Amino acid sequence: MDMLPNFTPRVQQAIKIAKNLCVQSRVKSVDPIHLIYGIFKVQDTLFFSMGGESALSLKELKKAVLNFSPPTISKNERIDINYSRSFKILLRDSSKLAISYGHDYVGVEHVFLSLQSNPNVQNLFLNFDLDPDVIFQAVQTTLEGDVEEKRKDLKKFLNSVKENNLKAKAQKDHDPNPLEQFSINYT
Repeated sequence: MDMLPNFTPRVQQAIKIAKNLCVQSRVKSVDPIHLIYGIFKVQDTLFFSMGGESALSLKELKKAVLNFSPPTISKNERIDINYSRSFKILLRDSSKLAISYGHDYVGVEHVFLSLQSNPNVQNLFLNFDLDPDVIFQAVQTTLEGDVEEKRKDLKKFLNSVKENNLKAKAQKDHDPNPLEQFSINYT
């Protein structure tokens, strides 16, 4: 039985924002491109750390995202929004990516990196004169730095366990069996 992905509150919020954007704009399905808007809205520092602060504003980003997905629901039609197949695949890929980093949660960075292969997302960044490869590399470096710290912590832990085992072995070799004092040698 597969475990359900453990999406962080920010990812859950970004998904809701993406869906609300589609409802407001009368777009029938939530696509990966809508998630960029949700991610930017819940964690704009992700973009600031990439040098995007001068190129992106929330209003401009919303307009650009909606250019990729024009309204598909008429004014009289009932709004029934669903998640596109590509959106569901994106979330599944985000979960797999998080696992590959050894994380037990799916964070905004994992979802963002999963968007890397989406051509609409790449074109969106290019429209703002941002190099998508540089942006994704910056986020990936952040995640890998976190992994590297965990590796260092694990190495420290393993070294301390090894050290404790060596001390225990030395102590055992030095001390006679503590129960020997209660035994009688009949030979």
